[in-house]
Amino acid sequence: MRKSAAWMSMFRRRGRIVDTNSIDGSTAGQLPGVALWTAGMSRGLDCRRCDAQHRPPERTPTPTVDELVTVAVGFDPALFLLAQSLLRDAGIPYVTQGERAQDLFAGGAGPPRIRVKREDAERARAALSEVPEPVPSDAELAALAESAGQPEEAGPILSGLGGLLAALGVILHFRAVWIAHELSELVTRWNAKEWRDVVTPGGRAYHPLWAPYRVGFLATDSLLFLWAMILIALFWRRSRWFPTATSLFLVADWVSEALSLLVLWQIPSYAAVMSAYALRDFFLLGVLALVGTLYLRDSARVRATFTE
Repeated sequence: MRKSAAWMSMFRRRGRIVDTNSIDGSTAGQLPGVALWTAGMSRGLDCRRCDAQHRPPERTPTPTVDELVTVAVGFDPALFLLAQSLLRDAGIPYVTQGERAQDLFAGGAGPPRIRVKREDAERARAALSEVPEPVPSDAELAALAESAGQPEEAGPILSGLGGLLAALGVILHFRAVWIAHELSELVTRWNAKEWRDVVTPGGRAYHPLWAPYRVGFLATDSLLFLWAMILIALFWRRSRWFPTATSLFLVADWVSEALSLLVLWQIPSYAAVMSAYALRDFFLLGVLALVGTLYLRDSARVRATFTE
């Protein structure tokens, strides 16, 4: 016992045992090599026993946002925690975003996410392959749609030549046939006695507006008939030009009827016998132009059908 105390006293006098409480908080009385190696690790000094330099490991720099990629989105709190556990078991460092603010529920800033460094992305996805795909609820989808500024879909978008679109197609076909019938009657009776009486000076019901009215009627209806045939072709081809071309046709057809009535109103012999029946086509074409134009502009079926 005296011999051990003597050796310890000798080492203390020679300064071989170091009190490291002031260096790294360890307890005095360690073996000399251990104490000096500990001091070297704390201060980055050379080890006196092995002549090697020991420095503390450098800290890994914190990755920037551009170096991180998202590998999981947490709609389900349980699955979100499971994904974190799998990454920890695989030894893959990760960070979470939105977890504290959202309390693991989707909201205004989006659902919580797990992000890893770009070089760890493949390993992370492999580790998370056992996690079931999260299915967001209706409330979560509504919250995401609201945060993204996108309206929530009310249901499936209808497409195809059905509903009111089919009715509009039938009306266009009927209108083309009716215009062709009016042109046929005008051409076949061009030299009939009733026309000669109104367009020939000195005739029984002559008026100077009848001749330009007849020529204008022929030119306008010929143009409308050609236009209607083009619309029918666009309708069956489901061309994207159909809605715009049809809206213009409906308005032009109504304006043509209005101009025709305005000219006839200036002819006394016709104005004297004009009745509400003569205004029937004017009102029908006006309603068709208004309803058809609004429908072609706002209908989701029209936008989904005419895409060619």
